[in-house]
Amino acid sequence: MFNPWLALTFKTVQLGLDIQNVIALRMMRLAVGAARGQREARRMVVEKVAAAAEAQTAAASAVNGRSQRFSCCQQSTSSLEKTGSCEEASPVS
Repeated sequence: MFNPWLALTFKTVQLGLDIQNVIALRMMRLAVGAARGQREARRMVVEKVAAAAEAQTAAASAVNGRSQRFSCCQQSTSSLEKTGSCEEASPVS
């Protein structure tokens, strides 16, 4: 591609279209009903519950300071304040 931002834009548009296709296919299965529709509905509920639990765990970890991403941000910020550069910050294990 000519520009990395242009490539990112195309990938984002492609992702959006793929998501719309998946949603449309799932809605068609639900609309048909029968056994396939019931299986799809159960699978969607299980996926949503799992995603909600994962999001809650990630949020709780971030609030308690146990998240590696959160710790890295704090370390980078303190390094920037001390040295004026983020490059000296070592990764948190």
